[in-house]
Amino acid sequence: MKEPRTIDLGDRAATLISGGINLMDGGPMMGILPRPLWSQWYPPDSENRILLETNCLLIESEGGKCLIESGCGNKLTEKERRFYGGSNPDWVGHSLEAIGHTPSSINRVILTHLHTDHAGGIVCMDTNGIDSPTFCQATVLVCSTELDEARLGIGITPNAYDDRNWKALENNGALIPAAPGADLGMGFSYYPTPGHTNGHQSVLITGAKGKILFTGDVLPLFRLAVPYYNMAFDVAPVINAQSKRRLLEQACREEWILVLSHEPDVPICRCVEKPGKSFPFVLQPVD
Repeated sequence: MKEPRTIDLGDRAATLISGGINLMDGGPMMGILPRPLWSQWYPPDSENRILLETNCLLIESEGGKCLIESGCGNKLTEKERRFYGGSNPDWVGHSLEAIGHTPSSINRVILTHLHTDHAGGIVCMDTNGIDSPTFCQATVLVCSTELDEARLGIGITPNAYDDRNWKALENNGALIPAAPGADLGMGFSYYPTPGHTNGHQSVLITGAKGKILFTGDVLPLFRLAVPYYNMAFDVAPVINAQSKRRLLEQACREEWILVLSHEPDVPICRCVEKPGKSFPFVLQPVD
């Protein structure tokens, strides 16, 4: 497990933690990019898999503790473990405990979307093998459009959504739908970035010393910052490219810090302008 990294926003601290390591086929992850190019950036193993993180962000303030995303969780089936290259013991609950927190200490969880590698951790398998809410004291927010489409199973693959990941929360009233672009209160808001899914939302965190945007899967990897570099999992690649372009232009103009959802090496960065390029915005690491 990597050392957690913390960003000081003045009135709140944002700590990057792992929701678990994944090994995914590099082809679908890198979309239209040819293997000779992307393999220089993300070296594949003998099965063509590249190493990915499921990055999560813990925000601590006087208002409590908020977790952005939850990783795959600890209840993956054998088939899912093969697909995601994940391990049930490697999940966000252990990452929280490693930095002195427990899932029950979280007051709020905000999700970008409901795919398993982002929402799988909000419901866990307890010691009796029963699916239970992981964050028993928390409300979980998700975009209303995303929840509607997840219920209908609208995705690239038939298993894009698994209601096992959220049904228990929906049944007990802990899953709260929010409008696209909604102000979520306490310095959090949704920033609409449709394309990966139709209801996908990035999460904007506003502090006294600046803003962080947790990008979700509109911009999952450092090397996918070019707008038309999309994953094969995106339901609307052209719309995703438009969302990414708008995001990067605004992030550059307003000097946001960006946290990328699956990047293993450069998860925290800024966008800067480089005139002379066809798309003059590039990412730079934040130390």
